[in-house]
Amino acid sequence: MPVTPVLLHEMAQLSLVRAGSDHILGDRWAYRFIKRLPEDVKLSSVKQRTKEYKRIQAEDVWKLDVWYMKLKNVINKNTPARLVYNFDECGFQPEKGKNRKVIGQKEGPDLGENEHSETITALECIAADGWFMDPLFVFKGTTFQEVWYDNSEGLPPYTLIAVSPNGWISHELLLEWLGHFQEATKERVEPNEKRIVIFDGHNSHLTVESLEKC
Repeated sequence: MPVTPVLLHEMAQLSLVRAGSDHILGDRWAYRFIKRLPEDVKLSSVKQRTKEYKRIQAEDVWKLDVWYMKLKNVINKNTPARLVYNFDECGFQPEKGKNRKVIGQKEGPDLGENEHSETITALECIAADGWFMDPLFVFKGTTFQEVWYDNSEGLPPYTLIAVSPNGWISHELLLEWLGHFQEATKERVEPNEKRIVIFDGHNSHLTVESLEKC
């Protein structure tokens, strides 16, 4: 595992104690130490993001190149930005730890995380011109609980709330959301125009019903 600034600070302080010194290192010592390193070492404080192992393995440059080449066949410079949309889900666990900074090269490895924790899913959609749709939140459960809405005045007015057995998006929920998407964007489409919706290959997306609805 990469060394964190906190761990580096503790190791340096322990070395001083073992050497018989009573000097106390400052809170920013680790960062100043990194700056004093020779340029050829190329170490710095970088943020190590949490990410599922499957997502890390899926980040293949060659596959991305092929995908963008195919995208050029669909979108060109004359395509209005208001017709290009992307939606994706983001799963998160309440009160879970955050990303952290470690000491390493600029392109540090991502931090793997357990993908089996209980998850709340947020589905968000944005257009290339900056327009965005109010989100959908999917909770784990079978019925709604009033406590979920406590202190929720800050939610966008048309936020959608749904439940599923595992807190993930399902094929049925995606179909329902696509109906809301079509309604929310119908005023942005001129006669004979088609919306372009970009999304990943999750199994809840790639079904006959969802593709037909798109």
